[in-house]
Amino acid sequence: MRGKVILLSVFLVFFAFGVGVIAFAAYKGMCRADFFQVTSIKISGNHHLTKAEVFELSGVDIRTNLLAMSVSQSEKKFSAHPWVKNVSITREWPNTINITIKERTPAALVNLETGLHYIDREGTVFAPVQALEDIDFPVITGLEGKDKKIITENPLLDQALSFLKNTEKGNYIFPKQNVSELHIADMNQLILYLVERPFPVYLGKEDLATKYNRLVKVLYWLYKKEEFPQVAYIRMDMFSDQVVVGMTPGGERT
Repeated sequence: MRGKVILLSVFLVFFAFGVGVIAFAAYKGMCRADFFQVTSIKISGNHHLTKAEVFELSGVDIRTNLLAMSVSQSEKKFSAHPWVKNVSITREWPNTINITIKERTPAALVNLETGLHYIDREGTVFAPVQALEDIDFPVITGLEGKDKKIITENPLLDQALSFLKNTEKGNYIFPKQNVSELHIADMNQLILYLVERPFPVYLGKEDLATKYNRLVKVLYWLYKKEEFPQVAYIRMDMFSDQVVVGMTPGGERT
C-alpha cells in the first residue's frame, strides 16, 4: 500500500511538472503572438510631456506584446521623470494600452545654485527651468541654497505658496500674472513685488487670505484714483485691521 502511495505521489509531481511546462510554453507562445501586439496607445493628462516623451518612457512600440510587457517597469520609468507626479498604466485587451498621467503643476520658481527651478503647490522643487521654456511664474526669493532641502524646510515657504494660491482665484484687479516676486525677508516677513510696480508690499506672515482680499481693494482704489505713481510702499504688517500706504512725496495714508 505504501508503495502505491509513493508511486501516486511521484506521478502527481511529474504530472504537475508537465502541466507547468505546457502552460509556460503556451504563455511564451502568446507573448509572441500577433493577436496581443499593441496597435493602440491612449494617452491622457500630459501637458508638459510630449507624446514622443511618453512613448519613450513607456518603452512601448509596435513590436510590444500586451501580455509580455511589464506595467510595473513602465510605471517606474515614469516616476523617475521630474514632471510626473503619478501615472497609471492599464491594459485593454487584446491590443490597447491606456496611459493616464498626472503632472506636477508649477506654482512659482525658486533659485538654486544650478539655476531656476519649478516648485509646485505642495512645496516640492521638482525640475530645472530649460532655456526655451515659458517661465511666466512668480519667483520666490530669499530661499537661495545649494539643495532643495534648504528651500523646502523654510517655515515661510508654505505661507508664500498659500498667498499665491489666493491669486489664482482669477480676480481681474489682482491676478496671479501681476505677481513678480515674493521675497522671504526673515522669519516674520513676506514682501510682495508686483509686475510693473516698483514699490514693495509688506505682508508679514499671518492671515494672508484676509490680506489678499484687502490688497485687492487697495489696488483698486489706487487704480481708480490714478495714484500708483506716487506709491512708495504698502504695509499690511503693522496693524491687524488697517493698511498703510506710503506716498512720495507726502505722508502716509491708511
